[in-house]
Amino acid sequence: MLLFKDKDEITIFFQTLILGVVLNLSLYIYLPYIMDIFFNLNNHYIPILESNGRNLRIFLDDFVSFLFKPFMVPYFSLLLSTIIYSYSFVLLYRYFNISDESFRIIFPFCIILPCFTLLNPFYHDLIYYSLSFLFSIVSFNILSKTNIRFKLLIFVSINLLILFIYQLNFFFIISLLCYDLIINILNKNKYKDIITNVVNYSFSLFIIIMFYLIIIKLLNIGINTRGAQFSLFNVLKTYAAFLILPFTDYMQINELLVSKLAILLIYFVDIYLIYKTLSNNKFNDIYKLVLLLLILIFPIAMNSVLLLLKNPSRGMFSEIYLLIIPYTFINYCQISIKIKKRIVTLLSISFTLVFLSNFYTSNARYLELKNRSDSEKAWTIELVSSIRNTEGYNSNIKIVFLTKTEGNIEDINLSDYYEDYIYDRFRAEHASSILRYNYGRGIQLALNYYGAFKYNEASMEEADNIINDEIVKNMPVYPNCGSIKVINNILVVKLY
Repeated sequence: MLLFKDKDEITIFFQTLILGVVLNLSLYIYLPYIMDIFFNLNNHYIPILESNGRNLRIFLDDFVSFLFKPFMVPYFSLLLSTIIYSYSFVLLYRYFNISDESFRIIFPFCIILPCFTLLNPFYHDLIYYSLSFLFSIVSFNILSKTNIRFKLLIFVSINLLILFIYQLNFFFIISLLCYDLIINILNKNKYKDIITNVVNYSFSLFIIIMFYLIIIKLLNIGINTRGAQFSLFNVLKTYAAFLILPFTDYMQINELLVSKLAILLIYFVDIYLIYKTLSNNKFNDIYKLVLLLLILIFPIAMNSVLLLLKNPSRGMFSEIYLLIIPYTFINYCQISIKIKKRIVTLLSISFTLVFLSNFYTSNARYLELKNRSDSEKAWTIELVSSIRNTEGYNSNIKIVFLTKTEGNIEDINLSDYYEDYIYDRFRAEHASSILRYNYGRGIQLALNYYGAFKYNEASMEEADNIINDEIVKNMPVYPNCGSIKVINNILVVKLY
């Protein structure tokens, strides 16, 4: 298979690459640090990976870090993932074979959609996330578009790899296969071929899931469901997520009103185009019935991740269908050239508004993260200074941080360290500070990273004795005066 088949594909690659860098320019400038960077410096990341369905990552991280340690070089992760996304877009463009000129121009702008930007600040996850997207598309092509030997084995192997490096992104292949069946109907493929594809696709997914369940059972590891359980309600939720998209920020694609209105307009266009396609006389009743059935099933496939998860904020590559669906159906419905041109113009304007609003919100999110990172650093440096200026402190003294015994610390106020004009306006996953994480454990990680402050930690027995001391019970909470004291040769920092 050629890397690029024609000039259009080369154009899409470089257009997407340039847009991916330019549209996320503020991230390259600010480089805010997310919790991942702290866990990379400690041993706390392994259980997090295991609990989030990224078990193979534990071994891959060691191998990749041995080669070039990309996670310590954020620019590398950002640029490499953008290159991976850019070539993934080329393959999608090739497979869907949409020849409309406006689509070729607009398609690369999908790089600014939340499914491709939400994880950008998470440098440790970013390469695996983008690779799983590429692997999904490559495996889809192998199974549906080629006749190579052992293609089923290759397809199963690639998707098992996806399940073990980024579990959530496996669901994208389900939507690709379902949409390919819709394309089969629109192209009026033979009944036999369509039935064969349905059987092959269903069997392939069944094999992948069975092998995955067997492997995790043998290895005694779990599936990340974030507390959700499969039920009929979850099936209905896939439809709800599809239908209410124009009215909510469920998929974080439309946090601004202008984007909501643009997406609502795109939905009306989709309904119109699907109706005109189903009214096309070149399709007989059987084709129309099967097409309608697949269209009704597609929201489940598109949002299949919701069958297991309550409210995923990533792994929702289905956002890209917002662009693909209208440009697919417009070529199969019975409408005049004049109306078609008007619809294309309307779609172009709508998508421009969606992309502009997402450009604004994604960069606002990066600024929010930068503000939070700066405030964490200022807070941590001030704490280190207070500790070092405490009477009785020396570099060998044992230190105990008194925090909550469970949950996260919510009382640490960071707003004194930066202008809080955007923090509550835009949502960013993991926007909660590392300082509030894991009943104070995050403070110790921040001291190591921001403050370069290494200390001797008091033992559990010493900490328990300190907690019951009457002097400690009467101490105020940091940053109040008297919240840091040396008691029985142990420096006590009362944070909660």
